[in-house]
Amino acid sequence: CRLDPYLTWALIAKNGTVSATTLADGDWDGDGNLPDPYVEVKGEGWSFGYTGYEDSNTLTPEWEYTIFWNFYTDDFLTPLEVTVWDKDGNADDFMGSCPLQITEEQMTSGEDIVVQCDRNQIEDDAGWTVTLYVVPMSEYYP
Repeated sequence: CRLDPYLTWALIAKNGTVSATTLADGDWDGDGNLPDPYVEVKGEGWSFGYTGYEDSNTLTPEWEYTIFWNFYTDDFLTPLEVTVWDKDGNADDFMGSCPLQITEEQMTSGEDIVVQCDRNQIEDDAGWTVTLYVVPMSEYYP
């Protein structure tokens, strides 16, 4: 039985861990401070991530913020890309990007979806883990 393609969902960034150092083994902000990580998710033809929800000066961010909502089932079942950035004043630092393929089971179970991007897994990845979860809009706005 396939999910109704017209159901709408929200994707929430829960928490994560990030590398203490850049690929060049330097600190993220150049002044010894820890990074201010935030998450961006891209799909085919769209990109979402809210930079106002970075967690400041931490290697273990606790976000609990909605990346996007009111997206149809099929939007979630296409290949996605999860990117983590370090929020800075002038230009944000790229911490890495890894693919994500959400399944119908993950969408309906309510369980955490853990995305792990190892250091240099693809290219220029500093290493991070992000925990996401999907919620039907009927539960998001009951």
